[in-house]
Amino acid sequence: MPHQENVSSEPPSAVKGDGAAKPLVDLRSAVVMLFAALIGLAAGVLAFLAAAPPPQAVLVGGGASAAPSSSSTASSAGRGRDGDAEAPATAPSV
Repeated sequence: MPHQENVSSEPPSAVKGDGAAKPLVDLRSAVVMLFAALIGLAAGVLAFLAAAPPPQAVLVGGGASAAPSSSSTASSAGRGRDGDAEAPATAPSV
């Protein structure tokens, strides 16, 4: 009996794209996180060079990398049109 190869137009199941090889995060998220980390690193280095103690410089860098932008939070949490917190027009008299 001659040898017959099993020729199929279907790719093997590992190559089909059944979701097994999906990336953990998409490219846009990875770029945003990279820029946030670089901004935090730069802020921490600048704070350290400005004579801040190392723990304070780390906190400055962490705060800079995790701070949300005002444009993304402008529509929530009592923010005004310009992204500023809404304040009374006049200060209350005491």
